[in-house]
Amino acid sequence: MASNIKQAFNQKVIIPYVTLGDPSIEFTIKSCKTMIDAGADIIEIGLPFSDPIADGPVIQQSHYRALSSGEDVSIKTAFDVVRQLKQYSPTTPIIFMGATNLFLQYDYELFFKQAKQAQCDGVLLPDSSFEMSLPLQPLANKYDVDIIQLISPLCSSKRKETIMNSAQGFVYLLSSTGVTGERQSFAANLKETLIQLKAINDVPIAVGFGVSQPEHCTQLCSFADGVIIGSHFCKFVQSYLPNQGLALEKLYERIKVFKAAC
Repeated sequence: MASNIKQAFNQKVIIPYVTLGDPSIEFTIKSCKTMIDAGADIIEIGLPFSDPIADGPVIQQSHYRALSSGEDVSIKTAFDVVRQLKQYSPTTPIIFMGATNLFLQYDYELFFKQAKQAQCDGVLLPDSSFEMSLPLQPLANKYDVDIIQLISPLCSSKRKETIMNSAQGFVYLLSSTGVTGERQSFAANLKETLIQLKAINDVPIAVGFGVSQPEHCTQLCSFADGVIIGSHFCKFVQSYLPNQGLALEKLYERIKVFKAAC
């Protein structure tokens, strides 16, 4: 486990998501710094992709805005952003979330090598199964960049055991089936699933997909190690743009509320 990620889980964590370049690279950097200042424990940066199959309409639209901005929203730029954020807050873990094809086209080993150089702490491949990620594990280990695995409550017991025994950094437990987006309720067996996973391996587990209210944080953090919040913050910030100053001010306040609820 990368040391920064391990240290972050000394408390209940909140992991906000931001799409690189929505609506600009400059605003992405300001948003991340604002979230860190407000108490975010880990920052998840989404790499824009034309067909983000695991994402609902809010994050799909966010990717579209980033890709239409005219700015460079490549992995190379993402590393530049990480470097700036690490100068600002050296101990805050930064992870990437992106389509497997982006890393394949970039070259897997080059990605992991440069991720280490930029101090990127981990990567999440939502469209890659555990089996598909296995060939990348030696590179992740070589360069000390965690591959964050996803687990669904629908996974078989055998599959849960296999994934948990190989887990790095933390595990992203899906709150329910489907795609990203705000929800009012989660899988009925979510707590039971998490307890089962912890019995296999006590690696940190954060719950994501649909977390959109402070009450959700309180509920989920009563048994999980943290929460991941994406669509809600994307939608929230967008509602205050193009007034970027106001959007950042409101984002700061919203992160504080969610953090306190954990």
